[in-house]
Amino acid sequence: MSKLQKIARIVGRSVPFRDFREGFATSLAHDSDVDIKIALGIAQTKAGALAVKVMETRFASTLMHEDDLRHEYDHVRKKAFPNRGKHLAAVHRMATSLAIREFAGARNVRSELPRYAWMVCARRETLGEVMDECVLWLNGLCDKAIKEFNEALGGIRIERNKKRRAKRAAA
Repeated sequence: MSKLQKIARIVGRSVPFRDFREGFATSLAHDSDVDIKIALGIAQTKAGALAVKVMETRFASTLMHEDDLRHEYDHVRKKAFPNRGKHLAAVHRMATSLAIREFAGARNVRSELPRYAWMVCARRETLGEVMDECVLWLNGLCDKAIKEFNEALGGIRIERNKKRRAKRAAA
């Protein structure tokens, strides 16, 4: 079972089409669900809950965290554009939702930009720019979570191997 399938299963999904090796240096094939959950918990403590939600969004191809991610990125946009009006806020929110869906593995999001731009009375380029900025933000959080997850899982593996050696030595 691949890393993707293991984390996807933990969050209640099955994702046969994403290559989970992306972003990870090693396979999770020999790690138990408990080890992965512990590593996710450690990563959450060190990188933050939001970063782990981003990682789960990418690798489990799930949208269960979309609202949290969209609301958090909306705060980021509010800081960048403190005097934005309701229309610009709506455009940013639409672009953010599309970016999160693309990040989770949805296909053809970019090809639908003209339609979404028409829906919110915005330029296609504006939606694309905000999507690109959101994806950069998501990638930054995901990279942080992956780093902490890999370090935590490495420590868990070392401890597991020590216990195995101790058992063999005692037998």
